[in-house]
Amino acid sequence: MFQAAQKRAQHAALDDKITSSISLYLLHGRLEPQDDGPSKHITSCLRHYLSRVTIANHRFAMTRILLAAHNLHGVHHTYSRVTDELQQCRMCHAHKETAEHMLLQCSADKATKRIRKEFFRHLAETTHARFVPKALTDSAALFWLQSILFEWQAAASVARWVYHTARRWKALSLLPCEVHTELMRQRDDDVEEVILYVAAYHNLNFTF
Repeated sequence: MFQAAQKRAQHAALDDKITSSISLYLLHGRLEPQDDGPSKHITSCLRHYLSRVTIANHRFAMTRILLAAHNLHGVHHTYSRVTDELQQCRMCHAHKETAEHMLLQCSADKATKRIRKEFFRHLAETTHARFVPKALTDSAALFWLQSILFEWQAAASVARWVYHTARRWKALSLLPCEVHTELMRQRDDDVEEVILYVAAYHNLNFTF
């Protein structure tokens, strides 16, 4: 009985930590998919994408997005005092740079739009998912991103989309401003070419 009470207290403390954290907002209200029956809140378990996504880099990308362990400017910890200006999107310079903005809203980078379009076409073909509107408010973008990230059947496709989008943004963020701007404008720009360019420019090898 003592162990059960201790476990409940630990889970309550963990839930409180998550819900009170600004940077963990994608986990707020999270419902875990179930084999049978509707999704439900589970504080601690092996998350669905950890077993359904077989490519390690894709799992890492999903985890980093959910835990805000990335370099997006618009997501900060509770104690952060970063100004609104410094949180602006480096692509469009007109919006707070968040995960939902990068993945669903920003249209400044042609390759990001192409990756998004290919993902939603594949999602519609494989899961018959509901249509996601092109023009999204911030609250709608957050709703749709949480819904997509926690979609059980599409976990592998979602993780691949997150990985390739975030990897490109990380690569572009490391480039000089003038090169960054030029690559964004290219209609048929290839993500892997950008990664190789950045790796050569900085003499390094990285993944998201």
